[in-house]
Amino acid sequence: MSEVQLSSSPQSPDSGYVDDWQSGKTLTETNLHMLTTQNSCDVSFRVGPNEKVIQGHRYVLISRSAVFHAMLSGPLAEKDIITVPDIEDEIFYEMLKYLYTNEGNVTPENVTGLLYLAKKYSIGGLERQCLDYLEKSLSADNACVIMEQAHSFDETELQAKALEIVISEGDVSLRTSGFSQLCHSCFHKVVTSEDLAVKPEHMFSAAMSWSAAECERKELEVVAVNQRTVLGESLYNIRFSTMCREYFVKQVVSTGVLVAEESNKILCKFVCSDVDVSPFTADPRLGVTNKTFTVSRFRSISTTSLLCQGDVVDSVTLTSSHDLYLHGIQLYCPFNEVVAMYSVFISVRISPGTLIPGSCLSTTIQAKPFEKAVFDVYLNAPVIIRKNIQHKVAVLINGGYTYQGTTGLSRVIYGSNCFQFAVSTGGRFRSSISEGQIPGFIFSEP
Repeated sequence: MSEVQLSSSPQSPDSGYVDDWQSGKTLTETNLHMLTTQNSCDVSFRVGPNEKVIQGHRYVLISRSAVFHAMLSGPLAEKDIITVPDIEDEIFYEMLKYLYTNEGNVTPENVTGLLYLAKKYSIGGLERQCLDYLEKSLSADNACVIMEQAHSFDETELQAKALEIVISEGDVSLRTSGFSQLCHSCFHKVVTSEDLAVKPEHMFSAAMSWSAAECERKELEVVAVNQRTVLGESLYNIRFSTMCREYFVKQVVSTGVLVAEESNKILCKFVCSDVDVSPFTADPRLGVTNKTFTVSRFRSISTTSLLCQGDVVDSVTLTSSHDLYLHGIQLYCPFNEVVAMYSVFISVRISPGTLIPGSCLSTTIQAKPFEKAVFDVYLNAPVIIRKNIQHKVAVLINGGYTYQGTTGLSRVIYGSNCFQFAVSTGGRFRSSISEGQIPGFIFSEP
């Protein structure tokens, strides 16, 4: 046998030398070289919508995948070029690189396609790598997308983890485009969760975006009746009766997704808390934390008491530099550490006297002494406080002697918000800027 002349650098076919490209390379490196140079390939694939031809080696594919083993060996083995129309050629080639090298370059752009191929061709290692990648990359921004992917691949564990992120970060995840792309099954899982951390106003807005996208997927006209149909019973879990009243009237009723009888029932619930709104769910979600903050208007507590026996109204006019939700107010506790029953009537008006619909609260409270001498009283539902507009908050208390504040402030800065307090006009009011009741206001940002 004649001696073979080797060269460590590429040579032309007529040089008499054989390119010794194998020398010094690992098995992984030589396998990759065989793939990238298409050296001695014996199987061909026509891949993707562009039908790009990609070649490989039967031995490698058979040794790495039971599916390829069935396809490429035995009496029923594929002899002709194999068509793979359901995946992009770049992703198919990336799968081949994994089979040749046991190393996968998983990216946000190709992870779904690689997971699909890993399952299709029973490539366990690549499947695990894709699932690990998806799990590690979970965030509020992509949780809906990953949840839907996990659902389509029947990966229940990953789907549960993605759902957990969607639920805990609801105010963020429901605003992403991925939420509108959820199938009805995944959408229903989110909407019916008691632990979903999202305000009902945001839930409704997200549900309307999802229903519009679902109508388009079903080739239906995007109108209220069709949106109601695709929402199905999920609609009953939006918690309309816990919304801000103004939002419900202006943003929900106007869509027409609720019939008049349903809207009237919920409006009655705003006024009378014992109204039955079934089949709608009335209780707030357990996961909703309104992230409220309290703005206090007094520096100290007076050593003298204030007699509250239902004959004089305490009122303060406030202005905020930002739109906010008013959830409630703070009142001073009974004087001299006694327990007393307070009959309280609260109203919120846009100065000089226009009552904000649904802002009235009439309740009886067992008032107990507290360390800070104040306690919180919440409205039935939040009221929108519009920026740079004066709002008059009035309270009528019948409960005996209470503490009162002193050294009041006319201006308070809280974060980026500026609050201004003024004496209420247009009636006989007792509390002033410098002293009196209503020491604090409980807000949240929209």
